[in-house]
Amino acid sequence: MKQMNERVEQWAKKAGKYKYAFLVLLVGLVLLLLPTGSRRETAAETPAAVAPVTETGEGFSVEREEQRLAEVLSSIRGAGDCRVLLAVSATEETELARDGEETVILSGSSGKESAVTVRSVYPAYEGAVVVCTGAGDPAVKYDVLSAVMAYTGLDSSEITVCAMRE
Repeated sequence: MKQMNERVEQWAKKAGKYKYAFLVLLVGLVLLLLPTGSRRETAAETPAAVAPVTETGEGFSVEREEQRLAEVLSSIRGAGDCRVLLAVSATEETELARDGEETVILSGSSGKESAVTVRSVYPAYEGAVVVCTGAGDPAVKYDVLSAVMAYTGLDSSEITVCAMRE
């Protein structure tokens, strides 16, 4: 037992010199093992994407999203006039509330009736084409590509940015 205690003391003396390095290593390992909750889901894992909320409360519209994205892209320095074409996987699906076999209907004070929506499943983006006057400049092309990737969640291989003809 005495021999074991001596070995532990010798190891502790040697390790004492490196105690901060061991501490940093231990903290790093703990941080690596913590879940971050930011795992990116691919289109194959999710049946649909979440579309941005519109001010009017209307459902998903590809044309409206193309217009919104084109307006934002046009504001990028050097991009100029932009046109956007988005490809989506399907149409919007709406799940209505049901009470047994019947759909739940709400009546407003004006006599207008509407079905209660439980959830709306929006189509996932599958690809995008952007045509803009400034796409001849590689820096502008990169900025436009990055913006479309951020907005749609698409990968760079699914987006094409082209220069507009003059």
